[in-house]
Amino acid sequence: MSKEHSLPSVRLPLVTLTPLFLGGADPRGDPELRASSIRGALRFWLRALLGGCYGTDDQALAEIRRLEAETFGEAGGEGKAGASTIVVRTTRVRMQKQAFEENLQSLTYLLFGMQKVGSLNARQYFIPGSQFNLMLEGRSGTSVEQQEKALRRALLATWLLIHLGGVGARSRRAAGSVGVRLHSVKMPEGGRRYQPVLLQGLPFHLRSQLDDAAQRFGDTLSRIRQELGAQSRPLQSLPQWEILHPQACSIWLFSFDKLTSTSQKADKGREQHFVADSDWQLAMNQLQQLLRNIRGEFKEIDDRAVFGAPLRGSQVQKMRRPSPLLLSVTLAANGQLMGVVTLFRAQLYKDIGLVDSSLLDKLTKAVDRQLRSSFSNVAEVHYA
Repeated sequence: MSKEHSLPSVRLPLVTLTPLFLGGADPRGDPELRASSIRGALRFWLRALLGGCYGTDDQALAEIRRLEAETFGEAGGEGKAGASTIVVRTTRVRMQKQAFEENLQSLTYLLFGMQKVGSLNARQYFIPGSQFNLMLEGRSGTSVEQQEKALRRALLATWLLIHLGGVGARSRRAAGSVGVRLHSVKMPEGGRRYQPVLLQGLPFHLRSQLDDAAQRFGDTLSRIRQELGAQSRPLQSLPQWEILHPQACSIWLFSFDKLTSTSQKADKGREQHFVADSDWQLAMNQLQQLLRNIRGEFKEIDDRAVFGAPLRGSQVQKMRRPSPLLLSVTLAANGQLMGVVTLFRAQLYKDIGLVDSSLLDKLTKAVDRQLRSSFSNVAEVHYA
């Protein structure tokens, strides 16, 4: 944390790990680095975190909305929080764009809708390896204590976004994954060493050994939930929305096969946060095949509604529901990409009762089975 004009703030140097589709007024036009989109993603992860601590009933929802509003603001009015206590800003360092057709044709299953459709142009994206800074800063007009509490909540949401989520279109399908650039330290002999970032007790890079990474991630998540006063009582039913709770959210980490070794990168003198084309493309192709394999276990069209909606030819072809299955990529301490799968168990179709706990159980087993058959190194994250 730094102090600028007496306002608590945090600056995180980020790098895109997978294609980032972030459109402006024209989604098919030039990509735009928009702080509002990042703030929206941070709201989601804060809500998921708080929901896992307090529950999703009406009383809990009121408390969650209060804390979310005190952090990221809400529409003004009597009794309303008004402007965000935390200002989210971005500054470009090095951003380069491309159109979908140039090198993503093999990923149309994973990145469906980003290709040219009829008269609509292909979506443009910021390429992996693009760099920008994320600033979280207190807004004047509130006490420093309020700003620091809000900044802590925003930083917790950022930690979750970095490891479990993404930004922009198709972020639940591994697009828009971002990582914190490794810290560069100049050595006495003139070279440079790259270190993982630890900020306010939050490790922003996973440990290189997968089992250690899963254990540390689970321990950190447990500690965060305890810090926020997580209730220990078990859930009696599926939550009303996606929450981070041991009974309602499963997380797996895994190593991709045949990625460029860290030692090769270091020998070439590259910075450890450099994202090679061969690495991210190989990682996303492996994620795409994983998704195909998981979906392949669901033969009935209505059962496939467990992956979200709309779904052509099913009861939910005119509905919109986000997928409970999130695929993402994050950075390990050695600079390599690591895969993450997050599966939420929530009431996707409460209004029509289409997906129940048994179908979510089947999805959980299918994800675990296909992960372990597709990758040689997989570890589930356990947290309390």
